[in-house]
Amino acid sequence: KPNLSNGHVLFLTKATFGGNLAGLDGANAKCADAAKTAGLSGTFVALLGTNGRPIKEVIAALPSDSKPIIDTTARTIAASYAELLSKGPSVALDHDEAGGSVTSSDATCATSDAITWTGANANGGTSSTDCYTWSDDNSAQKEGVGQVGLGFTKTNWLSSCDVRCVKKAHLYCVQK
Repeated sequence: KPNLSNGHVLFLTKATFGGNLAGLDGANAKCADAAKTAGLSGTFVALLGTNGRPIKEVIAALPSDSKPIIDTTARTIAASYAELLSKGPSVALDHDEAGGSVTSSDATCATSDAITWTGANANGGTSSTDCYTWSDDNSAQKEGVGQVGLGFTKTNWLSSCDVRCVKKAHLYCVQK
């Protein structure tokens, strides 16, 4: 197993979820459970914005120490959370909590299964409805997702397209 003690870990959940995440607390619990199941230490929360708190504010509240952001294989994603937001990840975000690859054969955001809920636009601001603060998977509502796997780029990891809240997507989970 790679040494993950020299950085703050960011991973995608292996599981996918509809937009009803039982709110932010439910999304955070999903990240904590995934990390615990994989044997990761520390506190993990969902990297998820809402209309009341854009993802750039969530990132700004994360540790600003000198530890880099790494994935579950110990690859460096960014030098800091601030750099992650300003420059994007230096490598594809495509590993789950256990170090497995998250892939897709479909690079089209709206139909891909390698997307992640973010609630963000490309600069970390608020996207659209946030699936009613992540507590509704109404098929008529849409929310912003980032793209991972085949369609991933440094600029679309936070915001690639809007999908219906009923669609299943991964979560980004970050270590505090």
